[in-house]
Amino acid sequence: MGLEFAVLGGVSASRDGEPIDLGGRRQRAVLALLVVARGAVVPAERLIGALWPDEPPPKPQSALQAYVSHLRRALEPDRPARARTGLIVSLPAGYALRVDVDAVDAWRFEQAVKRGDPDGLESALHLWRGDPYADYPEAPWAVAERTRLGELRSAARETLAGVRLERGDTGPLIAELEAMVDDEPLREQRWQLLALALYRAHRQADALRALRRARESLRDELGVDPGPALRALEADILAQAPSLTAQSLAAPATAASATSASAGPAAGAEAWAGAGAGVSALTEGVALVPPPALFGRADVLARLRDASAPLTLVTGDAGSGKSAVLTALDRHRRSQGWRVAWGHCPEVDGAPALWPWVELLRALPGADDVPELRPLLVDDSAPADVDPATLRFRLRHAATTFLRTLAAECPLLLILDDAHRADQATLDLLCHLLGNLHGAAVTTVVAYRDGEVAGPLESALAKVARHHPARVPLGALPAEAVEALVRAAAARPLDDLAVANAVRRSDGNPFYARELGLLLGTTEAPAVPAGVLDVVRHRVSLLPAPGPTVLKLAAVVGREVDLDVLLELLQDTGVDEDDVLDAVDAALVAGLLEADGDRLRFSHLLTRDALYHQISPPRRSRWHGLVAEAVSRVRPDDVAALARHYALAGPGHSAAAASAAGRAASQAESRSAYTEAARLWRQAADAAATAGSPARDRVALLLSLCRALTTQGARAEAVVARGEAIALARAAANPALLGTAMTAWAVPTLWLQGRFRHHDPALVAEVSALLASSADDDDRCRLLCALVNESEDPAAGISAARRRELADEAVALAGRSGDPDLIGLATAAALRTSYFGVPLERRRDLARTALDVGRRSGRVLLALLGEQASAQVAAATGDVDAFDRHRRAADEMTSQLHLGAARLVGIAALGLRHSLAGRFAQADAAYSELADAITAAGGNGGPLLGFAARVGVAEARGEDALAALAGELPTLAEFGRIAHEPQARILLAAGRLDEARSIWRPDEELPPDFLAPGWYACRITTAIAFDEPAVVRATYRTLRPYQDQLCGGITGTLTFAPVAQYLGDAARYLGDAEAAAAHYAAAEVLARRAGAQHYLDRALASVRMAG
Repeated sequence: MGLEFAVLGGVSASRDGEPIDLGGRRQRAVLALLVVARGAVVPAERLIGALWPDEPPPKPQSALQAYVSHLRRALEPDRPARARTGLIVSLPAGYALRVDVDAVDAWRFEQAVKRGDPDGLESALHLWRGDPYADYPEAPWAVAERTRLGELRSAARETLAGVRLERGDTGPLIAELEAMVDDEPLREQRWQLLALALYRAHRQADALRALRRARESLRDELGVDPGPALRALEADILAQAPSLTAQSLAAPATAASATSASAGPAAGAEAWAGAGAGVSALTEGVALVPPPALFGRADVLARLRDASAPLTLVTGDAGSGKSAVLTALDRHRRSQGWRVAWGHCPEVDGAPALWPWVELLRALPGADDVPELRPLLVDDSAPADVDPATLRFRLRHAATTFLRTLAAECPLLLILDDAHRADQATLDLLCHLLGNLHGAAVTTVVAYRDGEVAGPLESALAKVARHHPARVPLGALPAEAVEALVRAAAARPLDDLAVANAVRRSDGNPFYARELGLLLGTTEAPAVPAGVLDVVRHRVSLLPAPGPTVLKLAAVVGREVDLDVLLELLQDTGVDEDDVLDAVDAALVAGLLEADGDRLRFSHLLTRDALYHQISPPRRSRWHGLVAEAVSRVRPDDVAALARHYALAGPGHSAAAASAAGRAASQAESRSAYTEAARLWRQAADAAATAGSPARDRVALLLSLCRALTTQGARAEAVVARGEAIALARAAANPALLGTAMTAWAVPTLWLQGRFRHHDPALVAEVSALLASSADDDDRCRLLCALVNESEDPAAGISAARRRELADEAVALAGRSGDPDLIGLATAAALRTSYFGVPLERRRDLARTALDVGRRSGRVLLALLGEQASAQVAAATGDVDAFDRHRRAADEMTSQLHLGAARLVGIAALGLRHSLAGRFAQADAAYSELADAITAAGGNGGPLLGFAARVGVAEARGEDALAALAGELPTLAEFGRIAHEPQARILLAAGRLDEARSIWRPDEELPPDFLAPGWYACRITTAIAFDEPAVVRATYRTLRPYQDQLCGGITGTLTFAPVAQYLGDAARYLGDAEAAAAHYAAAEVLARRAGAQHYLDRALASVRMAG
């Protein structure tokens, strides 16, 4: 039997046949009112008005909540602690009863009437024990419902009588019909049934007398004549029509007609339920809560429905209704057969990286079955055996494939809400998916506050602009919409002046308007505070105790609140668990919270902020500590929450904060969210310092920070972090720790990991000393790589030849170890020593090694290194097809991995490609972007590299273009002698010969770095102009080994003419016409291969001059 409710008589309940004590008259009335609503939400204010129609108590909400709580305990005595009720549920604005139709006698009766089955009707009529809601004979709500149910009962009795009459059961039926017309003499259907039954019983005279009695009753009571059906029946009886012996009843009262005919009473029930919950709305179960109305946004919703772009941007201020509009779009798309998934960007710092995508993907079927998505979707997933960059590559590819596959089944709508709070990794994945889901039936909507666009979101919006997103801004609501919203939220009559004031003060903001309406709807009718946050606080203060305190603690937990954490948090405060649940229910009813199972969420961020900032800072810190301890007991794997709360808990929790932040950073790295990981590693390192943790632990945290920063391209910050680690190791006087600090942070990259032409003499000496005592091959390999990196500045005192020897030894050690990570570090170090002075084949071999090992081992950073180095080799030989192939592969990997530093290599390669194609303006723009990007990343070489590249472009364009660069020379003063060769060349082109001569240093040996080829090209031209044959001969010999290359192409960044062009110029100057012709011919061949028309024209002109 289970739990059953009865209202067709007095209001009662039973379980397995045993009565349940429902308490006093008012408490039973709460249950009765919920039954009347038939599963829809009954607003709390309407319940209060029904319970106390004259004078409510001082705290009616507290009393109502107490009644609800007592009913829940009575109805669910065995409900486990902390389990939420499934019977009387709290929903925004009120309560609802959620049980099966068969559990309530009135609901079961209505279903039987709707079906119209005779056997079912007969059984249903036996459910009646008296007048419905007999305990409340005069209550308006009971009267209306009693009338409605009575109408259904009358219709049911008439339907059943008609069925029996057609079956020929006239004898017993006549007496029942006589009683029925006596009960309700104005119901013509009953007179029709009685007269026909008498006629078929061969009592024609009695049938006509019955019809005369009907006419008299109608005239006496209503002053009307009988209707057409009764008049026609009378004529047929007088004529003894043959049809009277067959079925002759006019459409008996079936379920549909009965419920339609009772529209008046049903409308009264709808008023209680809140919207359209009449019997006709019942199908297989209880009526659902109707969707909330959307005020004043019909045009916005129409634009969203009609948008055809793959991306739509919805913008507006806080409280402008972005989420409400998207919820309406969600319902619309679902009704069309779409799948919809949401990702909410957390409004508190410290949430897990990529959390919106975690939430979104978990909402889609099958995501948990994709192994590559496991590191994202499972908090306690095991560490991967590949580097984070590879993991990110796989994750992005898996997400793209999964969404594309799902979209092949039905269209997808992905909603990213509150994107102004999105972390870098979340936005990176958004950009990646938009760029890789072309042609898939996937629509993405991103909502954010347009007044809070900065940092990561600003960059992401620039990237997605190429997808031409639709833009839907939300402005202020019109006054009439605000008025409608205020009145709807109040749920009671308001005077026009109060509404007008609310409209004026809301300034068209939907959230403020709703809060004002809810406040005006309270029975206390308080004076309305001035500000929206004050309005929220005032509404909270009206909650029954301990509601305000519980909500403040919830605000410390965050916008989203785990109920188990909240209960755990309050268990030691002396607040009873049931009181906490009652407080939560009261907040749900008040619309301050929303619930999804055991997850609670503040209805709006402003609500949470209003409460959070009402707590004093010392108390906030203490409560954050208590929250962290509660989370550690209930949700120990929620490392992001632990990190956030411990960080805000004050110095007393520093050790725990360091540990939690480190775990959270590792989780972020497992999701390849390097920006978030770097923030958390810094948080962990700072907390460890405050806690006085051992030097080894602090060094490990700083090196993890350094790796994350280096991978994302934040060079300046990485150098600072590494410097801190080295300083700690030095202070600890621990050589092994110092060696770790010097080497354990590196990643295999082509880009500089320190400042250009800067070095730390002490560090170089320390690395050298550690090398002298190192016995372990792996440690020695790392130290060798570190020394190569630290000695790139010629002033470090280690020659280029020695650096190449060190790099070669590292490559050999790494190869013997077979460790792909060591191979990556050693290969990168060797590549940085092979721009000049090394055969091109050596660089080609290193590039192949990086590609092969990277692909085999799944080390994406190493494979990326191989692609970039291969592109450089191709550029040097003028193989533009191979260059483009490797460049595009590297760009795709960089885009997928969102590696900031690797992006610099891509910009440089694009500039080179523009230059070769003669697109000089685009090349200059790319090089300017490159210089700015290097500077933004904290590098100091941006201006010099950008300038060097533009010198190559200007030289290709001609002497006038070179001369135009003279105005920029003062900006190179920082670099001193490094830039003397291009400076002299530019001054020469500008006709400023004396200045060129004074700055030129032809006897200085140029460092064999990536600048050397271009600078030697400048030296040959300047030496010829100044008639310096010895300098020309020496430079000719220096450049001759590279005669088959584009000058500078090996950098993959910049280029001058083919080296053979400068060698031809030198040979012609020196009088060797044959050699000059051969060199010019070689330059012609290389220029053709490179597709560089300007270099080809120059070579051909030189051939003609030489001939």
